[in-house]
Amino acid sequence: MKPNPSAASHERIVIATVVLGYAILSALWILVSDKVVEWLFPDPSAMVIASTVKGWAFIAVTSVLLYALLRYRLGVANGATNDVANNAANDVAEILETAPVPSRLSPRLLMILGSVAIVGLTAAAILYDLAGHQKTETMRLQTIAEIKTRQVADWLEERRGDAAFLESGRALAELYRDWRERGNNASRDRLLERLDQFRIAKGYWRLVLLDEQGELLWNSAGETNSVAQGLRDAAHQAVVSGTGPLLNFIEPSNGDMDFNFVARLAVTGIRPGPAVILSVNPAGYVTSLLQSWPVPSVSAEILLFRRDGDRVLYLNKFRHRPDKPGELRTPVASPQLLAAQVLRGEASPGGVIEGVDYRGEPVRGAARAILGTDWFLIAKEDRAEAFAEASRDSVWIALAGLLLLFAWLGVVVVVSQRRDLAEARRTRALQSDKVRALQTLDAFARSTDDAMFVKDAEGRYLLFNRAACELFGKAEQDVLGQKTSALFSAKEAAMLMACDR
Repeated sequence: MKPNPSAASHERIVIATVVLGYAILSALWILVSDKVVEWLFPDPSAMVIASTVKGWAFIAVTSVLLYALLRYRLGVANGATNDVANNAANDVAEILETAPVPSRLSPRLLMILGSVAIVGLTAAAILYDLAGHQKTETMRLQTIAEIKTRQVADWLEERRGDAAFLESGRALAELYRDWRERGNNASRDRLLERLDQFRIAKGYWRLVLLDEQGELLWNSAGETNSVAQGLRDAAHQAVVSGTGPLLNFIEPSNGDMDFNFVARLAVTGIRPGPAVILSVNPAGYVTSLLQSWPVPSVSAEILLFRRDGDRVLYLNKFRHRPDKPGELRTPVASPQLLAAQVLRGEASPGGVIEGVDYRGEPVRGAARAILGTDWFLIAKEDRAEAFAEASRDSVWIALAGLLLLFAWLGVVVVVSQRRDLAEARRTRALQSDKVRALQTLDAFARSTDDAMFVKDAEGRYLLFNRAACELFGKAEQDVLGQKTSALFSAKEAAMLMACDR
């Protein structure tokens, strides 16, 4: 048998169509899916998992599409070959009654409904998990910010207590008066000795004594250590105005920025009176306090800051930059900067805010105001790290949903095929019974000498036996499929049709 050129050409077209469709789908998948994964999962570990799931999804989708396309194309190609069989089947269907089919949902509808339900449940699970992670991270940031703020406030309160202790010390005031008014050097030595002992006991790196005009009388750090004029002026002004002990003047020292407090010695009759400047370097307790984070984290950080004109002044060391405190000052006008949002009053200091930090990285943070100061504190963390666990969970939930979807589609296909097979068996058995009945009837009709015939509801002859052919003088093939009018006159045919009905 020679091959059919048209059939071979059709097969080549089918193959080319399948290959071309696969190439287009693959190119679009690579172009779009990589960008989506990169956008949804900035964390490298989550990106690896997402890429694996993406590959599995691609294999599954292309397999289903290839199966459907090949089945459709091959079905079309084999259509011409099966024309004879189809015509025969149609002829049989016209003769045989169709068996009733029990009503049920179609497999396609079941697939659609199940897929929608699974996708919806998967999306709901992902959203619920993300909301839970966001709530947990929000509570964590707020708790850490609250704890750190309270610790800084307690530290400041201790410094205020030290200043209050010096201000209430009558013995120190009498030693100062005896030294300054009577020129008693022994009182001077005892005063300075007690101040130095106080410095050592309380952990201040330097104490400075000023007279009532703000002039330098003594520096515990020695004469080689200069005291900035701005610091002396700020301390004198605080004593004159009666403001709190904390001075906004912050002087760089030893790579850090000193926090300075002032106490007025209660010398009777002298106004405004002598002042003692207490300088504490935050490199010790404050630095360890602000740099510690209660849980492991690669990006979390505490920032202590205040406004300095139109700039944000950071009061502690950075975790992600080598800049010393006071060196990096960011504009208050920066729209997305977390610290700038707080200083502008756009973000509630009691809530969680989102924006960027001094590195320009997207972050989330909880801000608190330090009572009694113009300081603010932010506990912040990179968004990528904050939602890294949620991203990983979302990938696994999506993977579970994808596997459940494939399982559901597989179950529907298997159950549908089994039901179709059982229905086909029932139909085939019913058709066999009817064929046997017709064969029996045909054998009986052919063996009897009585004329026998069978008509359908339209009056067409379906069976016309030999005796009937001899009676009417007609051949069987000339009668089958014809109506009564083929054997009788119009009047007789009408009467017989009425009787038949």
